Amino acid sequence: MNQHFLQHLFEKHQKTVAVPPTKDIAGWALKIIRLLFPEQTKEYYHSAEEIETQFKNSELDLRNILLSTYQCKDCNAEWKAKQFVDAIPTIYETLKTDIRAIIDGDPAAKSEFEVVRAYPGFYAITFYRLAHQLYNLEIPLLPRILTEYAHSKTGIDIHPGATIDEYFFIDHGTGIVIGETTVIGKHVKLYQGVTLGALSVTQEQRFWVVKQ
Repeated sequence: MNQHFLQHLFEKHQKTVAVPPTKDIAGWALKIIRLLFPEQTKEYYHSAEEIETQFKNSELDLRNILLSTYQCKDCNAEWKAKQFVDAIPTIYETLKTDIRAIIDGDPAAKSEFEVVRAYPGFYAITFYRLAHQLYNLEIPLLPRILTEYAHSKTGIDIHPGATIDEYFFIDHGTGIVIGETTVIGKHVKLYQGVTLGALSVTQEQRFWVVKQ
């Protein structure tokens, strides 16, 4: 086999091998989600201090993920991990408004427990809100890995760079795409099959594509 080709692949492997698997990155996020919403887990904690320890462990885990990710080699891993964990109470308060929006907007939603445990829209929104905080901290790669993981589970594609305010409700959600440039205000409800943030196409461009 061509040695230049093999050398190219070898050099590429040196740059990308130090990237934790998606399941490890998603697993880190899921631990945080399950701390915030015990409806998602069977874990039982005996004190508030024990929960605090779990958040400190999550901070350390994020620091280690950043240190072991080639694309984050210039990140200030310790500082950014702390900034992220410090923002979790605010993220939680925003997610509570999203739950409220679902309960208020969907007659089929009987309880907070049902929303947290069974609604794919809330699942996707939860991953987005965590990923968006990482995105705001200018952490590369990880935010997109998280939202793509949620996309694979729900069919809902939310770019971590999108700006989405409180009381956000995705009903059903399959086929929803929310692009990086999207800005969504408070009290917005989306149904399945909606695309936001895509480049607009003129009539002339449509005609050209058909003719081609």
